[in-house]
Amino acid sequence: DNSVAVSNSGYIVSCVNYGIEFYDTAGTYLLQNQTWKNFINDTSLKSAMYDPRVLFDNLHNRFIVVLLHGFSSSKSKILICFSKTDNPMDGWNFYALSGNPYQESAWTDFPTIGVSNQDLFINGNRFGDAPNYDWKGTYIYQIGLSQGYAGTPIQFGLWNQIFAPDGEEGITLYPAMDGQGKSMSEKMYFVHLRPDSGSHVYLYEINGKLQSPNKTMTSSIFAIPHYEVCANAFQRDQTTGFLDSLSTGSSWTQNAFSLNRNIHYSFTAETQSGFCGVHYGRIVLDSNKVLTSSYGV
Repeated sequence: DNSVAVSNSGYIVSCVNYGIEFYDTAGTYLLQNQTWKNFINDTSLKSAMYDPRVLFDNLHNRFIVVLLHGFSSSKSKILICFSKTDNPMDGWNFYALSGNPYQESAWTDFPTIGVSNQDLFINGNRFGDAPNYDWKGTYIYQIGLSQGYAGTPIQFGLWNQIFAPDGEEGITLYPAMDGQGKSMSEKMYFVHLRPDSGSHVYLYEINGKLQSPNKTMTSSIFAIPHYEVCANAFQRDQTTGFLDSLSTGSSWTQNAFSLNRNIHYSFTAETQSGFCGVHYGRIVLDSNKVLTSSYGV
């Protein structure tokens, strides 16, 4: 679960499940082998920390790191870290929001993040407690950026019951923030693909900043060539003959961004040639068309 972001001034923040490191673009280590426990430095958080995401907010010249805590409804939290400057060594403002905001038997997994001019958006998938881990639905935190950067109590709102026009329920909605870090005022797009197979790409749009009393979420559906999740990759141990398999993951959205009235997105799925491959799509908003291509060998 690796994630990386680079500032305009050449600072690099790199995250994996183990922890976080800082570099500069000359290759100098600024912070090395820092575990999440030591970085967050909150003794009340005793469960595992995982699924980190990091981005650089070009408009405000700050880093944002989001990660998860706990695998149960009683321990699930979303940890949010706002850098105080563009230099990650200058300190961070830390916050912990509930990963079970609807107070049910659910915890949050697999976050995605994006920023507009005013707000931070965090999408998370909710699953039930062990042993069944039943599906509970996806949701979105909309969080004011100004408080997080100032280190004051943050304000937030929630979006849930997220469905497409055909009744398809959202899962892993990937925020499509501006691809060049330019202005994206009071708006955020999200791309959704089914995790197993499908023939559509779904686009959600939140209009309005957190404080807007009339903010809305709308959804659209676009036909694309049918896709299927890749089969597992099998590998035989040459010494023992044991046959093991590697999961190739799901076919939900892996990345998305917005640029010049186009929403770009990517995912992995089987190609028409029968190989597992990378699929790329571009939703052209002005014509409501989708251009697609796939690559695999």
